[in-house]
Amino acid sequence: MSGPFTAVPSSPWSLPTEVDARLLQGARVKRLVKSEAVFPQGSEPLGMFRVIRGTLRVNSQSASGRPLFLTSLGVGDWFGEVPLLDDLPRTYDVRASSSMEVAVLPASAFWQIIEEATGCAVGYHTSGLQQIPNGAGLGRKCNPHAPARQAGHASRGHDSSLG
Repeated sequence: MSGPFTAVPSSPWSLPTEVDARLLQGARVKRLVKSEAVFPQGSEPLGMFRVIRGTLRVNSQSASGRPLFLTSLGVGDWFGEVPLLDDLPRTYDVRASSSMEVAVLPASAFWQIIEEATGCAVGYHTSGLQQIPNGAGLGRKCNPHAPARQAGHASRGHDSSLG
């Protein structure tokens, strides 16, 4: 890989080298300072991300509003793709633990890569994520978990129009 992106050791959120390289082709670099948000909880999904340098803290809120630390993300970790797939607001807050850099893959580039890799357009519908082979109509569901996540948001009073 060339440019600001380099190969990194594997982690639970890393992707195979060839997938990582393809996603990075459409990404740009964003620099963050300590405590700056990559995205806040409740925001609309505008892309997915990969840590290039530094670490991130992933937090959420309890039902009573208390902050909950979920995990840390480090170099090579990809995150933020689930809301792109189910078109629901972000369910957690991601902030820089220190000065750092992330690769930002815009949603449009993400969907273009998915379409090129699968040979079908993928879109979200009220019945869940659907594959649309060559625009020929609705195909099989390709993410059976999307309706469950949407139902979970509805039961907690989350509104997909929140930003």
